[in-house]
Amino acid sequence: MANWIPWLLGGFAFFTPFSIAGAHLCLGAATLLLLLDREARSFAARLGRTHFLAVPVYLWIAVCVLSVLFAEDRAHSAEKLNKLALLVLLPLAALPQSRRALRPLLSALLISATIISAIGITIHLLHGGGLEARNRGAGGFYMTVAGIAMMVALLTLAEILAAFKDPRPRRLIFLGACFVLTSVALLATYTRGSWIGFAAGALLLLRRHRTALLAFGVGAVLFAIWGPPEARDRLTSIVRPDDPHNVERVLIWKRGLELIQRDPLTGTGLWIPPEDMAGGEMNTPSGVLHVHSHMHSTPLQIAVTMGIPGLIVFIILIVAYFRLAKRARSAELRNLWEEGLVAAYPAILVALLVNGLFEWNFGDSEVLGLFEFLTGAVLGIEAAKTTPPKAGDILSR
Repeated sequence: MANWIPWLLGGFAFFTPFSIAGAHLCLGAATLLLLLDREARSFAARLGRTHFLAVPVYLWIAVCVLSVLFAEDRAHSAEKLNKLALLVLLPLAALPQSRRALRPLLSALLISATIISAIGITIHLLHGGGLEARNRGAGGFYMTVAGIAMMVALLTLAEILAAFKDPRPRRLIFLGACFVLTSVALLATYTRGSWIGFAAGALLLLRRHRTALLAFGVGAVLFAIWGPPEARDRLTSIVRPDDPHNVERVLIWKRGLELIQRDPLTGTGLWIPPEDMAGGEMNTPSGVLHVHSHMHSTPLQIAVTMGIPGLIVFIILIVAYFRLAKRARSAELRNLWEEGLVAAYPAILVALLVNGLFEWNFGDSEVLGLFEFLTGAVLGIEAAKTTPPKAGDILSR
C-alpha cells in the first residue's frame, strides 16, 4: 500500500497551486494508506520518537491546543486546529518511497505551477493588467497565489543552478520556462510582501553565484526603472510611511501590541473576535478600515493568539527547520533534483519568514501545505540511510 503514497503525494503537489479540495483529497487518501501500511506506519513512528524535529513539532501542537482551551471563543478557535493535519506531510514526504519518487513529485508541482501561472498571467493581461486586475491564478486569492509562486520560483531557481552541473537542454528549458512564468505571475499579484520575500530568498540562494547575482540585481533595477507604472508605484510604496496600506498595517500592529499586553500568556485563542479588533473597524486617512481577524504579521499574529509562549515555541520550530536544512546539506544526495531541493529549502524558509513580517502566511493552508510537503522531502533526505534506490523502481528512474 505504501507504494501508492508517492502517487497520491504527486496528486497533492499537482493540485496545490489551484485546487485545495483536490490537494486535501489526495492528502487524506495518502494519510489513510500511511495508517494502514505497517512498514510506513513504523517509519513515521520512528521519526516521531527519535528525530530532533519531533519535539519542536509536538510543542507547536501543544501550544495550539492550549490556546484553544484558553480561547475567548473556543468554538471558532477549535476550527483553526485543522491546519495541524498538514503536519502529516512530514512523514509522508519523508518515506523512502517518496524520496525515490522525488523527481516526479517535484515535476508535478512545477508543471502545475507553470500552467496556472500562464493562465493567471493571461487573465491578468486580458483584464488590462495593473493592480485592479492582479493575478488570482485559477480563481484563487492573490496572496495565496503569490505565496505559492514565491516558493516555486525559488525552488525552480535552485534546480536550475543544480542542473547546470549536468546541462541537458530539455531539463533546462523546462526549468527555465517554469521560473520565468512563476516569477512573472508573482509580479502580477502585486503582493509586496511576497516580492520582498522572494528577493530575500533569491539573494541567499545566489550569494555564491556572482554572475547570477549580478543578473538578478540588474533585473531588479531595470524593473524599478522601466517596469509597468503601477508596479513601480507599488514597489516604491513599500518605503512610503504615508501610503494608505502602510498606515493601515501600522494601526493593526498597534492594536495587536495592545492585545498582547492584555493577554501575554494565553492570547486570545486561534481566532481573534471582531470586537477585539476595535469592533472590526478602524478610522484611517483613506477611510474606514474593516479589519480582518489577523494581524498582517506572522510573529504578531502568533503572539496575539497564543501569547508569548506560543511565539517562543514558533521560534524554536523555525530554528529546528534551519537545523534540518543544514544537516540535509551534508547528507549523501542521490541526484541533482535532491541537490536543488536542499539548496532551495533554506531560501524558501527565509522568504516565508520575511514575507511573514507583513502577512499571516503561515495561516494560509495552501502555502503552509506546500511548505510542509517540501520540509518532509528534505526530512527524508536528511534522515534516510545512504542506500541506493531499489532496482527497477519506476518512480526512481
